Amino acid sequence: MRVLFGALIILYPLLVFSALVIFKLSIRYLSILIIVLAVAYAFMNRSNYHGRHPVFIFISPVILFSIGIVCLSTTFFIDSEALSRVIFKIYPALADLVYLTIFGTSLFIPPTIVYSFINVFDKKLNEHLEKAYFENYCRKCTVYWCIFFILDFIISLITAILESDLVWGIYNGGVTYVLMGLLFVGEYVSIKVIEKRTVLARKTGEIPAEIPAEEDHDHS
Repeated sequence: MRVLFGALIILYPLLVFSALVIFKLSIRYLSILIIVLAVAYAFMNRSNYHGRHPVFIFISPVILFSIGIVCLSTTFFIDSEALSRVIFKIYPALADLVYLTIFGTSLFIPPTIVYSFINVFDKKLNEHLEKAYFENYCRKCTVYWCIFFILDFIISLITAILESDLVWGIYNGGVTYVLMGLLFVGEYVSIKVIEKRTVLARKTGEIPAEIPAEEDHDHS
């Protein structure tokens, strides 16, 4: 069930596009749907991280809940469908700002987010690579993510305010996730190549005096 709600959150742009354009759902009913989705997702995911990273649990639900409440309020006090549509579509841009803050903060309060994430997926990297080099690599990757969130925020905001529902749905519900996937895969594959070369050098007795220079591998 938690996976289902998570998928709905990820597919939020497609959900909103389908509701507004295909099914012609009223702003009021869509607002209620978003509020229910936000509350249900927060409830289902409340113990997922056992208190270690609670911020990641509640970022999306809080933003979605706020959007739902604001849009529901506009149906009673302002009755502006155009304004409500923009508010609904602004969620991806707000999420970019939140994640930019989280990733950016980790640059000054280590460990960086990328370092923490990679350690969850592959704990052996810390054993095979020099700690200082690995941390510096993850720091640079975190900077790349910050740049991505800034650019994605700008594009998401433009599509929300100026572009059609279709363009907004295609970019925020498809293109942005493809770009995120490419960035993650690029960074992970790059560090795995470095790890493989380091392990091979140790096995053959050709361990270099220092970890391979960053300029030779920093192309993720």
